[in-house]
Amino acid sequence: MKNKSSNKIFTAEREGQNSFFDKFGIADTELSNNTDGIYNGNLFEFKLNINNTDAVLFQALKYLNHMRIKGVSIPANILLVDLNQEIAYLFNSQDFADDYINCPPFIGAASKGNDEFNTTIKPEV
Repeated sequence: MKNKSSNKIFTAEREGQNSFFDKFGIADTELSNNTDGIYNGNLFEFKLNINNTDAVLFQALKYLNHMRIKGVSIPANILLVDLNQEIAYLFNSQDFADDYINCPPFIGAASKGNDEFNTTIKPEV
């Protein structure tokens, strides 16, 4: 499957992330709290391919929990970006406040053990 606009298939998440930020003129992205970027009230989570939106969303919720515990402001939006399909899924962070407040702190990779999370809240695509 080819990337629609560039006909390029990304093989490295960081390469796709840089391409995304360049394409949309996003500079000075804050790479903090283990996230793929925070910019203008948006928390970004990039994947080469998103096969399970709920699992990737739960990873982002773990980051929000980590930020909350540290006393860092929570971004208003969560933006999950499927780099190779050029699809972005936009969620409102407030819709998941109970989930990230009650999310157990994680040790190791936040991307692990997320397959059981489910939500009925649909993103803007």
